[in-house]
Amino acid sequence: MNSEYCLEINNSNKTFPGVKALDNANFKLKKGSIHALVGENGAGKSTLIKILTGVYKPDSGEIIINDEKINLNSPNDAILKGISVVHQERNLIGRFSVGENLMLNNLPKNSLNLIDYNEVFKQSKKWLDILDLDINPETIVSDLTVAKMQLCEIAKALSMESKILLLDEPTSSISPQDVNNLFKLLKKIVSEEGVSVVFVSHKLEEVFQICDYVTVLRDGKNACESEKIETLDRKQLVKLMIGREEQVVKSKKLFENNNNKILELENINTYLGHKSINLSLYKGEILGLYGLVGAGRTELAKSIVGIEKIISGNLKLNSKSIKINSAKEAL
Repeated sequence: MNSEYCLEINNSNKTFPGVKALDNANFKLKKGSIHALVGENGAGKSTLIKILTGVYKPDSGEIIINDEKINLNSPNDAILKGISVVHQERNLIGRFSVGENLMLNNLPKNSLNLIDYNEVFKQSKKWLDILDLDINPETIVSDLTVAKMQLCEIAKALSMESKILLLDEPTSSISPQDVNNLFKLLKKIVSEEGVSVVFVSHKLEEVFQICDYVTVLRDGKNACESEKIETLDRKQLVKLMIGREEQVVKSKKLFENNNNKILELENINTYLGHKSINLSLYKGEILGLYGLVGAGRTELAKSIVGIEKIISGNLKLNSKSIKINSAKEAL
């Protein structure tokens, strides 16, 4: 039997005290594809990923990799089966070099059984070159940008000969240009290195941009399974995720604006991709900022207080234009 799928999860169930996290969930990853796994918070995505990486053991169900039914009892089992994950939180060791991080699972030794750093940097550079990454393997990881750390994690996965790559919210803290660079890299490893990708994201515009297939989880169950992405539009995908059509409701105005504006955003564009954002906060007002997960609410708040960068536009405090370069300045 030679299946078109490199990975299958069939009828997977997982229960925690008081919570049915997965309820006969299915997932199939086609060889040479980028497959989106989407759903609201609490839908079961993280549980499924943790089962795939050997962190959790399912209560029932089966996992099949390249036609072989397997058990994953630990993260190391997953790595040995060619599964790697790049989490939202970076797993690189900041004080180590790029090369040391890439080769950490298999550090080359010399005749004295000491780490052969020349070989470490030589082998790690090979993987960086394969991915066309302009990163010096001797660079200390903590000196890299977040985006380059992420690319190094993908290089590390390839250095371990992983053929199934799980990306958990990979674009949550990188700029639009870095997102484009990441997507180019993903297309490269799929077409040239034979890697298949599971792409977990709340950013639906990116799902439509990069993915071939989509599986939607809702309340631990499949709302859809392995649908071709071109057969859906955004409205249909949102309905599958939340179980109803997305609605914009105009609420009754509870607060009468006065002329005392405390904070104003005028045509704000941010490093993280917000475009032409406008809002006004008045004295005594509670202003709500609403949107689906991944819409950019938290990132906008971070930009206002100087944690992330505002590229252009006008930020006003008490009608005076200001620039905030750090959270300390905001305080």
